[in-house]
Amino acid sequence: MVAIIANFMENLVIKQSLINSLGYGLRGLDADYIGSVDIPLARVPNGSPIRYISAIAIKLAAINSQSPVEIANLIVANQADKMVDDGIITTVLPSGMIQFDITDLGVVNWLENIRLHGLPITAHSPDNQSLDSDLFPVQYIHARCCSLLRMAHGDRLISLVETEPIVTPSIWQLATPRDIPWLDDSGNLRLVHDAEKMLIGELIDGVDFWYYPPRKMDDKKVAMKISDKCDRFLRQCRIWGEVKLHHPQLSQARLGLIIVTQSILRFALQEKLGIIAPMEL
Repeated sequence: MVAIIANFMENLVIKQSLINSLGYGLRGLDADYIGSVDIPLARVPNGSPIRYISAIAIKLAAINSQSPVEIANLIVANQADKMVDDGIITTVLPSGMIQFDITDLGVVNWLENIRLHGLPITAHSPDNQSLDSDLFPVQYIHARCCSLLRMAHGDRLISLVETEPIVTPSIWQLATPRDIPWLDDSGNLRLVHDAEKMLIGELIDGVDFWYYPPRKMDDKKVAMKISDKCDRFLRQCRIWGEVKLHHPQLSQARLGLIIVTQSILRFALQEKLGIIAPMEL
């Protein structure tokens, strides 16, 4: 069971997955110092696609006679068979930096993992069952996500398994559609608006921050950044009206993103901040 959970979390924590992959690639280098080298990796902010970059080859070149590009190519060649093959493109740049682009399919796989399973949670409810003035914006966006999902159920855009749960669900489960139409007929992600892309990036960052490396973060700051991006998304990306009439699958994809956001905000509020994630205000 522990191994299954670890593998599941690696699929959710993109940073961990990439660092593990780079670590495997380093094993093929003939050098005694490799085991003591920390692997730098950072996400390029506000970009499309979701992109990470590592300067590990440049770091190693400073203590090795080979060039950064030579080292980078060796690392990539050594870890190729261990690389996640369902949505990551690896590129060695002329500088020797190693670049990872998460494709549309990779983003969909990540979103679906969250939508279907959520993040690991404890069984108990938070001790603080009241609203928090400092975190009210996060609680408000969480409640608004819940309200929009129930409204969409009433309008038959989606069908929820349960519309009036006793406690806030960790994930709102769908009866229909069984599969969110994340991709269009050409296999491209439907969520291409800047506000959609920025929200997805912030959600990925949040999970990365909370799970890799495991350390105490400014949980409030991370939660506020997610709620801010979600607020922008809700203001700029319509679900009803012309979108529902002419592009119902886009409406459903946006509702899928709301499900993912609600699940992560609930995790932030109840698991990390110890306060209630309200369904309504």
